[in-house]
Amino acid sequence: MAFLEFLIKPKNLILISILLMMIGILMPKGKMFDCKDIFKMHFKCFKKKTTNRYSVYMIFMFFGIPVIITTALIKIRVIDQDVVNIITVIISILTSMLFTLLTLILDMKKNVDKNDNLPSNEAKLTGKLLSEVYFSIMFELIVSIIILIFCFVELFSKEYSIISSAVIYYLSLVFLFNLFIILNRTFAVIKEDVMKH
Repeated sequence: MAFLEFLIKPKNLILISILLMMIGILMPKGKMFDCKDIFKMHFKCFKKKTTNRYSVYMIFMFFGIPVIITTALIKIRVIDQDVVNIITVIISILTSMLFTLLTLILDMKKNVDKNDNLPSNEAKLTGKLLSEVYFSIMFELIVSIIILIFCFVELFSKEYSIISSAVIYYLSLVFLFNLFIILNRTFAVIKEDVMKH
């Protein structure tokens, strides 16, 4: 009976659900939740062009610095309902913006592929940048979905802890830091187009 009581606690049910989803990802037929390719393609943005090796510095900038800031934020304020509400609104707005940008990027990629007047090296560079933006947006959408799931769990359970604060703060900062990649790559694509005209 004690085991059943332990199992039906909300936090434990959520952990069990996450564990079952992870098992589903690893199963051959669990392709709906499989996001490994998106992560792999996003992390290609962090490869040095000269050596084709990952830049430890860049990975630290986008994933290590959020750890430091998260630690400071937790010491300042553990997440509560107000913080969760603010993060949920901001992430929801940015997520809808990313979906809009995604359709724009796909349209731009289609136009680059159709354009015969574009020199091949320029088309290749633009196509590469658009692919990087596409996978970065997909990565950001996955992160935003995870943030929203954690925020909803915290909002409904009202059990705010240091661990949930760390996860939500960290993922929110990773989300915001990685927006710079999308901004930078989108700027590079649009700058080339603007410079021609």
